[in-house]
Amino acid sequence: MGKTNPNSKKLGDPNVKTRVTMHNGVHAVIFKSKDYNGVMAEECKYTLIGKFVKTRPNIERSRSSFVEKISLKSTPKIGTYDYRTVFIEVSNEEDCQTIWFRRSIEIDGMVMWLQKWNSDFKPEEDSPIVPVWVLLPGLLFHFHPWNYVKKILRPIGIPLSPDLATENRTRPNMAKVRVEVDLTKPRLNQIWVGQEDEANPLKGFYQKIEYEGVPKYCRHCKILGHSVL
Repeated sequence: MGKTNPNSKKLGDPNVKTRVTMHNGVHAVIFKSKDYNGVMAEECKYTLIGKFVKTRPNIERSRSSFVEKISLKSTPKIGTYDYRTVFIEVSNEEDCQTIWFRRSIEIDGMVMWLQKWNSDFKPEEDSPIVPVWVLLPGLLFHFHPWNYVKKILRPIGIPLSPDLATENRTRPNMAKVRVEVDLTKPRLNQIWVGQEDEANPLKGFYQKIEYEGVPKYCRHCKILGHSVL
């Protein structure tokens, strides 16, 4: 097998094709959706957005303070986007989650909110996709293993990881899992968990769902930190 080109990420995939045409009287270049939201976006999967509430500190100060406060396996690349926004790029999933799970970090007295980058990024909007702790009080003990509990949580969002007590099975009265949720969608407060077979009718139980540390999100302004009812 040939060696991986270290510059391949910088250069992009040469197999991505485009179509040159006209659109509404303007010269246009059209990408395939599967490339635009797939191959091309995948190359940025370990990129996060840092947004300060008003304005960001000096970029060199932001870089040094960030490295001091968050321990990572790789060296993050931090670049400015505008007066309040920075892009943070790392090289592996573990570092990406370590940063994202912090949700915010304070630099020189200014709070920077953290969010995952996506191909629909708009600087004036905050992403409603955030990691939150989801609690399942009284969950039957044989549902605590990761491969089972994450299936129960699929109606809520994308299960990311259990906390240590759930992973080590040392808190039998409750499971606790970090889940990627969409703040624009209603939060479920219970899930019905059932079992079935051909010989017996469907039976099951209602599992209570609780949430911890859910930030406010304004659907009108599309900004984290407050909400308009």
